[in-house]
Amino acid sequence: MTGAVMPRGTDTVVIQEIARVDGDRVTLPAGQETGQNRRLAGEDLKKGKPALAAGRLLRPADLGLVASLGIARSACGAS
Repeated sequence: MTGAVMPRGTDTVVIQEIARVDGDRVTLPAGQETGQNRRLAGEDLKKGKPALAAGRLLRPADLGLVASLGIARSACGAS
C-alpha cells in the first residue's frame, strides 16, 4: 500500500515483481485486469468516520494506514 496518487489517465496498477524489463521494453504477463491493485477515494474508509479509534496503540499496519492518508505527522500521547 503506497497511498500514491495515480497519474491522470491511468486506471490500473501492475506490481513491479511480475513485469519483465528488456532494454526500453516492458512486458507484462497475460491475465492483468483493468482496475487491479488500486483503491478509489472513499472505498476503504468512509468520510466522517474515524480511521483509528482514539487511544489505540499504534502498530506498524496502523502507521501504514496513517501514511496512506497523507498524514506525515501526528500528535501522540505516551502511556
